[in-house]
Amino acid sequence: MGISCSIYDQLELASMHGHKVCLVFDVQNSEHKCVEGVVENLYASKGKEYVLMKNGEEYCLDNLLSMSVIDF
Repeated sequence: MGISCSIYDQLELASMHGHKVCLVFDVQNSEHKCVEGVVENLYASKGKEYVLMKNGEEYCLDNLLSMSVIDF
């Protein structure tokens, strides 16, 4: 399952402008995980989409619920 085009577009814009974002992921048992940081890159590998953050961490976007810009 991929993410919506509008969220992907928002991630691309945040990456281009170097904005800090909050990414909310759905994890086990309906718990949510918030990841804050600056998006370095978006890419696809083996049929899945990923986000690479400036701190080197990467996350699969399959379970991304929402994203918001927290630093303009």
